[in-house]
Amino acid sequence: MIVEGASLAYNIAQVTRFRSMIVELSQICNYIVYKARITGECTQGEYDLALECQRQIEECNKQIAKHETMTMVDGISLLIDMLGNLNKK
Repeated sequence: MIVEGASLAYNIAQVTRFRSMIVELSQICNYIVYKARITGECTQGEYDLALECQRQIEECNKQIAKHETMTMVDGISLLIDMLGNLNKK
């Protein structure tokens, strides 16, 4: 039960971490778009950075989906173990 609880906490922390990364990457993209709208142009470096940020956001979303699934499985396993312990008493 302790291992499942630790795994659950780890997966929740990972989801939080990846969501935070998405916010930071989105802020970079928003800045590039805002600057391009004001100046009417975008450098190749800015364009490349925006593409990389988008790629990283997609990867973060994949990792979030993976860890959310694992969180659900861990939560169900923990609940089953808790109910099993109640039946033993």
